[in-house]
Amino acid sequence: RARAIENQCFVVAAAQVGSHNRKRQSYGHSLVVDPWGKVLLDMNLDSPLVRTIDIDLGYIEQVREKMPIIQHRRRDLYTLMSPTTIIVPIDDKNEEKIRWGQLEIKRNQIFFRSTLTLAF
Repeated sequence: RARAIENQCFVVAAAQVGSHNRKRQSYGHSLVVDPWGKVLLDMNLDSPLVRTIDIDLGYIEQVREKMPIIQHRRRDLYTLMSPTTIIVPIDDKNEEKIRWGQLEIKRNQIFFRSTLTLAF
């Protein structure tokens, strides 16, 4: 919750659940938190489950207007660690695929890419 508030963004914290082997077990509790720190979704179940939630990206701007902390951030301390490229799909018919481990992801499904990250 603190990361959502201090960065004024939605935080999606995915967590595994279940027994992996004799010595390792995960307890889940995946969360979705809004920019004010309100928990929108808490997967406090002890079995695997998939859930979706709609978030309003316009809400981020409302929060930032009420509490403009980003304007006070020291640019000499807070910078990007790696160059980034934001990819916005233009052609929904683009079937070009990118290999990501064992997956093949359509290029038009990717919305962010950096040297270390691919978000789709």
